[in-house]
Amino acid sequence: MRPASERTIAVGTVVLGSAVAFTAAGQVRVSGGGVTPDVTTPAATALAVVGLAGAGAVLLVGPLARRLVAVLVLAAGVGIVLSALSVPQTGASTVGFGAHAAPQRTGWAWLLVAAGALIALGAVAVLARRWPAPARSYARSPARRATRELPGGADLSAQEAADARRAWEALDRGEDPTA
Repeated sequence: MRPASERTIAVGTVVLGSAVAFTAAGQVRVSGGGVTPDVTTPAATALAVVGLAGAGAVLLVGPLARRLVAVLVLAAGVGIVLSALSVPQTGASTVGFGAHAAPQRTGWAWLLVAAGALIALGAVAVLARRWPAPARSYARSPARRATRELPGGADLSAQEAADARRAWEALDRGEDPTA
């Protein structure tokens, strides 16, 4: 498989998992057992945003930073799984007569677990591969920086470059170079 398609699959997995986690985190994830019906997971929502941001970041950074971002995205995926599996404390007594039934996870909680696992899987795929560094198409080469090429192919002389620099410095001081 080509590195570009591997990247697409890995990043697409993280984006899909983040989108599903963002949707499922706002839904009720436990019911019964004296738990209020509006129990959502704001931590999972924040971690889904971290996963989405990390998916974009791995495409833009170099190899070392890509690995660091992938570890962060992996931690976000694991955090989503843990927050989906946690059962909120209700404060209700579960001993004796009249005890409430244990809280049950809804389908949204299991969808949130799957989304966290997708994010973690995509992060592991990023960690497992060596992709080429991102293109430096907008980075200036040292040779181009030294010659100060003009669009027509002409070069600025040292005197012209100094004059242009003085004009910019005059503008920075608030002086009008046309006056």
